Amino acid sequence: MTVTIQLQDQTVEALAAQAAVRGISLEAYLVDLAKTHAHEAQAAPILDAVRDFDQTLDELFAGDARPLPSFPLSYSREDIYSDRD
Repeated sequence: MTVTIQLQDQTVEALAAQAAVRGISLEAYLVDLAKTHAHEAQAAPILDAVRDFDQTLDELFAGDARPLPSFPLSYSREDIYSDRD
C-alpha cells in the first residue's frame, strides 16, 4: 500500500537526520516508525490492564502496616531436604 502525506520541511529534515543516524533511508525509517507505533498501539490495552491491576493491589493493601515475613537469603541443605533422612 502506498500512502502520501504532506510534511513541513523542518519535519522532513528532522526525520531524515534520525534516519541518517541509524544508517538507513528516510523511507525505511518511516516504515520502521510506523511498524513500531502499530505494535505499541496493539500492546496499549494490555499495559492499561496491568496498570489497573497494580493500582487495585495498591489500593487494596493501602494502610496495611503488617510487616512482610522475612526469609533467609540462602537455605541450607537440611532446609531443602528436611523431609528426607
